Amino acid sequence: MTDYSDKKSEYIEQELTKIREQEAEKKLLYDRSIGSKNNEPTLKPSDEFIEKHVGKLKSEKEVQAEAQKKVDERINKERILKRKKQIQNKFENGRSDKERDR
Repeated sequence: MTDYSDKKSEYIEQELTKIREQEAEKKLLYDRSIGSKNNEPTLKPSDEFIEKHVGKLKSEKEVQAEAQKKVDERINKERILKRKKQIQNKFENGRSDKERDR
């Protein structure tokens, strides 16, 4: 279990970094001050258009919850694949033992 605990904290950091980078890019789209000259409004798509095509900005709590969810899914997949491999190896080893007994 500690193997997955160590991986989990590493994976969470990776996911948080990735999601925060995505949110920073979204924030740039929503920011009307970027690209304006002399306080003139910038021609940018409406907030509704941005929201529809890129999504709403997430709070830090939502970012952490999404990262946790993705990490839990990733670890579950790894556990399933590891267990599947163990069963497959057990089956193959059992099969070769029977072949030797013949």
